[in-house]
Amino acid sequence: RPRPLPPALDYAATAVFLVWVVLIVALYSSVFLGSITKLWGFDYTFTLKHLQDLSPQGWSVFWTSAKLSAYAAIPSTLLGFLIGYLVTRVDFPGRSALEFGSMLSFAVPGTVMGIGYILAFNQGALLLTGTEMILILAFVFRNMPVGIRAGVAAIHQIDRSLEEASTMLRANSATTLRRIVMPLVRPAILSGLVFAFVRAMTAVSQVIFLISPRHKLATTQILTYIEYGSLGRGAALASLLTVFMIVVIAALYLINRRLDTRAAAEVAAT
Repeated sequence: RPRPLPPALDYAATAVFLVWVVLIVALYSSVFLGSITKLWGFDYTFTLKHLQDLSPQGWSVFWTSAKLSAYAAIPSTLLGFLIGYLVTRVDFPGRSALEFGSMLSFAVPGTVMGIGYILAFNQGALLLTGTEMILILAFVFRNMPVGIRAGVAAIHQIDRSLEEASTMLRANSATTLRRIVMPLVRPAILSGLVFAFVRAMTAVSQVIFLISPRHKLATTQILTYIEYGSLGRGAALASLLTVFMIVVIAALYLINRRLDTRAAAEVAAT
């Protein structure tokens, strides 16, 4: 059973937690306030002009960011899970090198990765600079390591006997992975999916070198607004980004809870 903390430690931990909550609330509240006031920090007269001024450019980059992040989140999560499964369950030459190499994209600074993509995909058959594909690739390989680590941690908790039983019942590897392993590690897959989507929506350091006039992202557009002194529009786009991600994350976790409830009902019925 969990035991209570000593009173002094309990009060100290609670105080730190409350201070952290106040700071977080103050940070996001200031951004939301800046989106509905005339001049952030000087004139707090209520206005919706900044939100209205997002049309059409602000809304365009917002939906471009959402689309590309969604495109990148799914392969990033699935590829990370598959690599995690391979390095955990399959013994083959170069397994450690595969795991180490797949983690490098998360260890290298984003600015270095962005410049590397420009140099690697700037000519010949690999000319991707200025396209949507280079942004998607950057998102996939930047966020994939989190899916790998989440998959490895979840797969380590599954007894190998479950997969062996599936094999003895003449199920092939793909069926075992789809019917046995993936349902058991669904929370880890969902966590990787949420992280990949959120990180892609909020990426700055890497993509700032990869965007083009036709394919701008919300984060870089916010920086552009701030550089030109449009603090209100920058705050409005940041607020829209924050609300959208909260809704997406809540929806994904709600779907996961319903799937867990349905799975529990099916087990109880059998």
